[in-house]
Amino acid sequence: MSRSNLLGTLIFFGFIVLSNAVFVISETQRGVLLKFGEVVNSDLEPGLHFKIPFVDSVRKFDGRILTVDSTPERFFTQEQKQLIVDSYARFRVVIPPSTTRPRVVKNFGRRRCYLNGLMMIFVTRWRAVVFRK
Repeated sequence: MSRSNLLGTLIFFGFIVLSNAVFVISETQRGVLLKFGEVVNSDLEPGLHFKIPFVDSVRKFDGRILTVDSTPERFFTQEQKQLIVDSYARFRVVIPPSTTRPRVVKNFGRRRCYLNGLMMIFVTRWRAVVFRK
């Protein structure tokens, strides 16, 4: 193998490693740095960051105020009158500095998963308020 081929191969692999080592957290995001699945830094500031390739991983979350709209639900009162309840929830993802449960952080990266869980809690709470005697 000639020197130019060896140098080209080294530059190529160096570029691959460097591109896996650099990541960006935008101003609208929050991030958590994981090392082999364990939380290392639970609140990454927006900007350019570095990590160890293939050892560290990053989970990004939307840090803006999000709105979730539920489907209108139909209920009957004790007088057998129809009641239609339409609701929505506004929330922001906040990752506390004492986050020590990596499994929670790993699963929290799935937006649909936590939105469904949030809506189940929300619907249960407003049902308790609506049907309070």
